[in-house]
Parts: sequence; C-alpha cells; structure tokens
Amino acid sequence: MRPIIFLLLMLGLTVWALALGEAQRRRRHRQARRLAREWEMLFSETDTLALAARVAPSLPVPGAAEVVVHDLIYGSSGTERVYIFSAVYTQGVLGTKRRVRRVVKVLESSSDMKRPIVTLADASLAWIEQYRQVKNGA
Repeated sequence: MRPIIFLLLMLGLTVWALALGEAQRRRRHRQARRLAREWEMLFSETDTLALAARVAPSLPVPGAAEVVVHDLIYGSSGTERVYIFSAVYTQGVLGTKRRVRRVVKVLESSSDMKRPIVTLADASLAWIEQYRQVKNGA
C-alpha cells in the first residue's frame, strides 16, 4: 500500500471515530436533559457548581483521582440539595490505574455541609439506568 493511501485511510478513520464519539456525547446530554425535565430538576452539561473538587475525597473508591463531572442534574427540596451526575475518575492506588465512568448521587444537608452522602450506581447497569437507580435510591 502506498504511504499516501495509508495516510488518507488513517485520517478518514480518525475523523469517523471523532464524529461517532461526538454523536454519543450529544445523545447522552439529550437523555440526561430529558431526565432532569422529567424529575423537575435543573441540568448542566458541565460542572458549573465545581462539584468535582468537593466530591473527590468523599467517593467510596480507593484512589479516586482526577475526577471530572458531566451531565449534572441538580435540585433542592427544603434543606437538602441533590446532585446526580456522571463522574469520570482514575481508580487505583498501586499498580494498574484505569479511568472509570459511574453515575454518582450526592445529597447535601444544610445542617451538615461537611458530610455529604455519596451514592455510586451499579457499574454493570447501562448509563441511563444508573441515573434512575441513584435517583430512586435503590
């Protein structure tokens, strides 16, 4: 195979992979936005509330680092604030480290701001089902 043909093939595959990733990201945003509307809560695609730094130490996962928050659904009722989001973080302390995506629910009470209740969804569930699981408290 000539080098120019190989280069064009690799560029085409790269553009295709980028387009596929973008389509998946947009689909996830639409689904999360729909859930927020259904639950009568607010939605943000990014971490506008700076939750990543506050939640990272509370994650019940050893060695959770480089936490990034996506698809944030949030709201309040009385003295409690609820945040449900997709967290991407590095898991592992020694040896093998890997990036993990899990849906997380954080419940903050205005009476005890220092100790939020953090719940992780079952990783074996589909992404949208993880949102439903943590919302329902199952």
